[in-house]
Amino acid sequence: MPNSAFTRTLLKVLHKVVKKAPTISELVEQIQLMTYTLFKLDDEKESVSSRISAWDRLKFLSTTKEEREEKDLKARIKILEREIESSRKRLHSLLVRVVEELCLKRDDFRLLRIWDYTLEIKQKIRFISCSSCDEGFASVMGDMAALAAVSRLQAFLDYPGDESVSIASLIEQEERDLLGSYY
Repeated sequence: MPNSAFTRTLLKVLHKVVKKAPTISELVEQIQLMTYTLFKLDDEKESVSSRISAWDRLKFLSTTKEEREEKDLKARIKILEREIESSRKRLHSLLVRVVEELCLKRDDFRLLRIWDYTLEIKQKIRFISCSSCDEGFASVMGDMAALAAVSRLQAFLDYPGDESVSIASLIEQEERDLLGSYY
């Protein structure tokens, strides 16, 4: 079962592969630049907003230069936020593709894929176990095979594996590493 050393190894491999992918590197730089620009625009909007008097905000028939500028900045910020979100989704899909390719080529990533499936099965079995297949039900039925199956099922569910390790968590960690403080 995966552990923290295993996760660190996978992250190192993933990081090396990602570093060599020019598309991902360019996209990360683009996201970081857009995020920096967003912070600057937000600061500028706050500065412009602070210069608009309460009286000017109450007047509906006329707009001041600052109010027009504030409206323009809000629109630009909205557009930039959508572009950043779109770029982050694209980065995520590229990282998923990289991990999928690694799952085809490397045994350690195949093991992670198997671990992911195991966790998924455990979650489904826990739901089923909680809803209908517990020891009380099996003992009422008096079936020794059912009791044995329930005890094996409980041992499987109680296995102390690290459920925080998954392909999704690996990709999320890589995104955080790539985007740094901008994440």
